[in-house]
Amino acid sequence: MKIAQSSIKPTLSLAGNISTGYSQGNGSYFSQLGNQFYLPVGLSLGIPIYNNRIYKTAVEKSKIEIVQANLSLENARTVLNQQIEQAFINLQNSISQYESADKQMKINEETYAIVNAQMKLGAIDYVQLQQQKLIYIQALQNYLQAKYSAVLNKKIYEFYAGQEINL
Repeated sequence: MKIAQSSIKPTLSLAGNISTGYSQGNGSYFSQLGNQFYLPVGLSLGIPIYNNRIYKTAVEKSKIEIVQANLSLENARTVLNQQIEQAFINLQNSISQYESADKQMKINEETYAIVNAQMKLGAIDYVQLQQQKLIYIQALQNYLQAKYSAVLNKKIYEFYAGQEINL
């Protein structure tokens, strides 16, 4: 904005030059320097009076660019806040999934132990034991996935909260 506004203001310029009329045939070098030594100096003042609104248009464009930059900044802040909120929601969801998977795994572990004891007594066959074992393994996989998902989402939220990330 200041650059665009400066083009509307008057300008003052100072110019100077040092020269001599030295030539090889007109006496010695030093005598010619003393006799034909020129020091022209010039001063000019430029006042913008009529310029087809070029400078005012530049000022108006810079005002628009400032507004656009402020809007971009506000948009970036909004997006960041949305990401932080989403990270918090993901953390809460993953903690709930972890707690649920933990309970499910413990229940399936007890059920597998009971079915295993029934197998030793001959109350059930081998196929039923293997089915319960697969259910227990699946519950264990869900538990591990929920556990590490919760850890990951916690670290992501801590990052957004500005905390140091330690693994």
